[in-house]
Amino acid sequence: MYLSFMFFTALLIPIPVMAGLMKKKMSPYRVVVEGAIGGISGALFIMILASAAGHSIFSQFQENIRYMAESLAGDPNVANFLGAELSENQRAELLQQIYEQAAELLPSTIAIFAAAGAYTEYLILSRLIKINGEPAIRMDRFREFNLPRNIVIAWVGLYLLSWLLTNFEALPGQMLAANINALFDFAFSLQGMSVIFMLCYKRGVPKIIVVIIIIFLLFFGIGKLLLMILGLADVIFRMKQRMR
Repeated sequence: MYLSFMFFTALLIPIPVMAGLMKKKMSPYRVVVEGAIGGISGALFIMILASAAGHSIFSQFQENIRYMAESLAGDPNVANFLGAELSENQRAELLQQIYEQAAELLPSTIAIFAAAGAYTEYLILSRLIKINGEPAIRMDRFREFNLPRNIVIAWVGLYLLSWLLTNFEALPGQMLAANINALFDFAFSLQGMSVIFMLCYKRGVPKIIVVIIIIFLLFFGIGKLLLMILGLADVIFRMKQRMR
């Protein structure tokens, strides 16, 4: 229940936050970032409330994971997929480990969910809100999307921090590293997608073809890596500026 509230809050809070900021005629992307931060803060508040009420989100997650792992371990199809040589207990332990690794990404999942929701909500709000009789500032074309260059410094700094925590066997080290990787992979992949959009725009490629190309890349590990590297290169070298 609390987990659902967290995602709902992450989706709801950005709306009033962004509506207020849009009246100040701030940069659309900054408004989205502020809205996403508001959504993440709201989700964090729900987590704190749950803990204060004696309902730890992660404890509930662990119980659900254990239940799902035990249920799936007895499924004949899962047994055939994982290998008949594994006992049911071994399958349950393996599945539990997989689910626990996925559960560690809950913070970054909520952050990405809040950011994606805020972006979509801004697109809608910008068509509904008027400021002194004038329409709100519209979101720039996705091909114009640019991360600040100092995000690379933040990425390296946070990664080094997580590396130090992991090496000193601090409990949050591995979890922090996993979430940092997920967040920055997402951010750099977005930047990489914008490069492809810009390149195809300059070549006159229809948008539907560009979308198909990106979806194709996202289906493969090497494609995701390519998007991330392309995005990182664009952040550092500003390749899109040379395409204009």
